[in-house]
Order: sequence, then C-alpha cells, then structure tokens
Amino acid sequence: MFPCIRARPLAQILLDTKEGPEHVFKREKNNAARLRLNNRSGSMARPVRLTLRSIFFTFLLPGTVTVVIPYFVVFGGHIDRLESWTLWHYLSLLPIIVGAGILFWCVWDFAVAGRGTLAPVDPPKHLVVRGLYRYVRNPMSVGVVSILFGEALLFWSLSLLCYAIVFFIITHLFVVLYEEPALRRQFGESYEAYRRSVPRWLPHAPHESAV
Repeated sequence: MFPCIRARPLAQILLDTKEGPEHVFKREKNNAARLRLNNRSGSMARPVRLTLRSIFFTFLLPGTVTVVIPYFVVFGGHIDRLESWTLWHYLSLLPIIVGAGILFWCVWDFAVAGRGTLAPVDPPKHLVVRGLYRYVRNPMSVGVVSILFGEALLFWSLSLLCYAIVFFIITHLFVVLYEEPALRRQFGESYEAYRRSVPRWLPHAPHESAV
C-alpha cells in the first residue's frame, strides 16, 4: 500500500506557480513516481534487514550456546584434535546434524511466517504454528539440546552433558515463567488454542484442532 497523500487542487497548484499546466502535470507525475520508487525500495529493504538480523542472532545466541561455550568446556581454550574416529564418533554426529537442521528450519519459519528473529529483543510479530511448530511448541530449543547431546557423545564429556542438562533446565524456566505468559498476552486466545493442542517438549502428531 502506498502512503496516503493529500491531493492539492489543480487550480491551487496553478495559482502557486507561474508554470503552465503541462509543466505542472509533468512535475506532479514525477513526484508521484519518485514516491512509488521510494516505497518500493523500502519494501525491498525490509526482507534484507530481517535476513541480516536473523543471521546475526543465530550466530550470537545458538552459536554461543552450541559452539563457543562447549569449546571452552571441552578444550579449556586449547584446540585439540580427536586422535582417531570410531563408529561411535560418526554416530554421535547424527543428533548434531539433526539438531542443526531443526534450528535452521525454525529460524527460517520465524523470519518468513513470523516476520521476526529468535532473539527475545526481536521476536516474531505473528504466531508461528507451521513447520515443526505443528508438532512441538519449542522445536528450536529441542534442536539446541540435540546438538549439545551429540557433542557430549562426540567428545565423551561428562562436563558437556551436565552443561546440556543445565541449559535445558534454564530454558524450561525461561519458557514457563516468561515466554509463555508473554505469548499469551500478545496473541490471546490464538496462543491458548495452540498451547492446548501442541505439547511443550515432547513432539507428537498435530491434532485437527491445532491452530
């Protein structure tokens, strides 16, 4: 939609200028074209800004939780290499790959359907109930826990496993005490119907009554 512009009567325009009618028509036409171009440029810039914000917060939040902190937990700031890869190491990559796929899928749905990002300071403007959100209310957190669990198996690290458990407990408290009440206030009955139909953590097939 183009912005509403109060049209000036042609007689008033002609009185305010010494130009002839043909010059006035041409100038007003150019002004209207310029406004349409500016509006179109703004419409094209919004998806670009949303994409950049999504990429930034993905690296900042899940990147910190699944890469930076585990690196210091496992290696203590020193880069080590696995001496040899066994079948166990390769199997441990499965939850990491699955979790990463879940995470990026959710980021995409947040941007496309919700018009927002995963960051609490820049949340979706619309309730996202498509994709993996049809099966569980917090698939992004499930994906992050899956990545951490896979990393604990990969490095056979009890410390990393404890970190994954602590992360899940903190996330659960955040969801219950802050996120769900905030979504209830923002989306009202739509979120209540969604909450009744879709579980918080354990995925299952969506009900017909799901939003």
